[in-house]
Amino acid sequence: MSGKNNRLVCVTGLTGSGKSTLCRLLAQKGLPVIYSDQVARQVVEKGSPCLEELAKTFGEILMPDGSLNRAALAKAAFCSPEKTAQLNRITHPYIMARIRAEIHRLFEKGEPIVVIEIPLLKESGIAEECDKIILVTADEEIRKRRIMQRDNLTAEAAEERMKAQVPYEGENVVVFENTGDMEKLHQFADDLIRNLRQ
Repeated sequence: MSGKNNRLVCVTGLTGSGKSTLCRLLAQKGLPVIYSDQVARQVVEKGSPCLEELAKTFGEILMPDGSLNRAALAKAAFCSPEKTAQLNRITHPYIMARIRAEIHRLFEKGEPIVVIEIPLLKESGIAEECDKIILVTADEEIRKRRIMQRDNLTAEAAEERMKAQVPYEGENVVVFENTGDMEKLHQFADDLIRNLRQ
């Protein structure tokens, strides 16, 4: 997908690792960032074909007005790796179609570098097209604390979410351990941008 002068960067990592923090920093430093979580919210809007498929599969996940009850879907989909895989099988094609369209639009507009924040890189099928893959990692306890704080979850619910994900393994991966040190994060972001622009 990326042409001769275009660079596609994928930022991946398990939930709570701090992918979004790195991506927000890259966006502040001038790179266009596509957040797959935002796209995921768009594809399940009221009346969408994706939401219809989810309702058929997971049952009572709609609000009285027909919009998605996120808590009900999370409860139904994150209770086992099998159910999570089922959720991903339904939503991924919709999410990836939108992401690919947005990458194309940004490159056509003349952006030389596009960043995607994508938790499930392997399942997305876009890994082979990335010029650089950044894997953000963090200690399990740090991740659990971040998830509990971010999503207002109990320790048990946070652990359940963590268990539902498998870490990404692949080639050409740059690993960044996110301990929460903002100075290190800024330095990593600056080095990455310099490297991409060379």
